[in-house]
This record gives sequence, C-alpha cells and structure tokens, in this order.
Amino acid sequence: MNQFGYAKSQTMIEMLVVLGVFTILTSMVLGFSRTGEAQGKLSRQVDLLVTDIRRTQENAYFSRAIGGIMPCGYGLLFSTSSYAMQKLTAADCSQQNTFTFSNADDVPNFKRTFTAPVRISAMSSNPIAFVHPVPAVIFYPDAQEAYVTFSVGSEISRTVIINKFGGIQIQ
Repeated sequence: MNQFGYAKSQTMIEMLVVLGVFTILTSMVLGFSRTGEAQGKLSRQVDLLVTDIRRTQENAYFSRAIGGIMPCGYGLLFSTSSYAMQKLTAADCSQQNTFTFSNADDVPNFKRTFTAPVRISAMSSNPIAFVHPVPAVIFYPDAQEAYVTFSVGSEISRTVIINKFGGIQIQ
C-alpha cells in the first residue's frame, strides 16, 4: 500500500475492464465514421444528379441546332451504376412516340459513373426526357412523376422525385 491507502498496482480484472471499454468505444467510433462516409458519398451523388437534371432541362429548353439538326430535347438514360445525357431527335418533334435517343457520345463529356458503393436501387422511368419549345417532361412509361432511388447497402437510401412540370424533390 502507498501513503494514500491504495494498492501499488492494478489487478488483472481492472486492466481487462478498461481494455474492454476502450475496445467498445473504438469500434463505435469506427462504425459511425464509415456510416458517415457512406452518407456523404450518397448525398454528393444525389446533389450531382439534381444539378445534372437542371442542366439537361436547360439544354432542352434553350437548345440550338447541332450539326444542322435541331434536337427535340434532351434526356437522361440510367443504368445501375451510371447515367448519361442524350439528344432526342425525330422527324416531327410534336410526336413524342417517335423520339429517337442518340448515342451517349453525341453529348460529349456527359456520362456520370457513381462512386462505389453508391448505386441506383430503383427507378420508375428510364429515360427521363425534357422537350421544347413548350417545356415538357416525358417519362417512360407515362406517369405524373418519376423517381430514382440511390442506395448504399440496404440501410441508407435517398430518392429524387421529378414531376411532370420539372419540379424536383429529394426524400
């Protein structure tokens, strides 16, 4: 015993209890940081999609003839790990059922590939198209709104909803 009445050393049980508490706290901090990193990647991808939807709308509403051909509009075509902007062409732009979607290379530098582990887990329309001169949104199949759900694993997801008027909502 020392001058304060305490034993000079700690027992093995006290050391194991301290080590156990430290291990539990460390594992909790690591788990929260990984979840936060995944949520950050997911939020960045959702924000980028919203920006790209607005960019696609602008391209459609203010489009000019490219190579002597006036596109009817622009659309976003999705896969589970990427999306690309494409031009819509037709002999008669008023006939929506005759639209042809261009090759992704026709709109240079506009293909987005998601950063792992973000992926599209569900969507209700593929592609989503924006046409001019009257701003219109077209979903395939036809609906009043479309959604794209991004997810990381099975626990974390965010959904982007686009309505027929071009409004965007994030859930």
